Amino acid sequence: MQEAPFSCQLRLLRNQDVRRYGCSGETTGGTGREGIRNIFRDGDSRWNKWYDPAYDGAFPRYAQVTLEESLEVVGYGIKSANDVPWRDPASWQLMLGRDNGNIVREVHSVSGHRFDRRYETHLFVVSAAGNVTTQTDLVRLNITEVNSLQSGTQFAQLYVIVKQQEAEEQNARQRKRRRRRNRGKKRKPAGGSSSGGNFSLGRLWRW
Repeated sequence: MQEAPFSCQLRLLRNQDVRRYGCSGETTGGTGREGIRNIFRDGDSRWNKWYDPAYDGAFPRYAQVTLEESLEVVGYGIKSANDVPWRDPASWQLMLGRDNGNIVREVHSVSGHRFDRRYETHLFVVSAAGNVTTQTDLVRLNITEVNSLQSGTQFAQLYVIVKQQEAEEQNARQRKRRRRRNRGKKRKPAGGSSSGGNFSLGRLWRW
């Protein structure tokens, strides 16, 4: 087992942390469910991935999330999809920015990468340097190359890792906002919830 390369308390972002999803393209695919919202939904079902079918060489292709609040990103992981290894990302940049439509900085880049197996997770550390901060409310994975241009771009999950202290403060603010919104409203019975984002951070060290 690989040792976790962080000394601070961490957590993974979940669907509930996301205000808005964005991407260069997506498809319902053969399963009808291969959309952008799957990137924070853990699981090994064959439909549980993001698939952009464009294969005309028009890069970059991207997957993006706008967060409810600004958080400090310290790392991320990418999980290869269930099939078609030539769709795997090979080169990319992790971009962070503000929720104003602009990507303002690149904080990590990878070139010529390869996933050896299906459902394989690779972890990457993000470090602030100089005047570059990793505090952000917008995260984009900007994919500039895949293994082959035969049939699009795909990966199963994107695991964005943030500092726990910041996440706790964010959750407290979210709870406060919800209390204000719900004040005076009749409480509805609790319904079912998605399993998205319930992936254990500790399991990321075991690939």
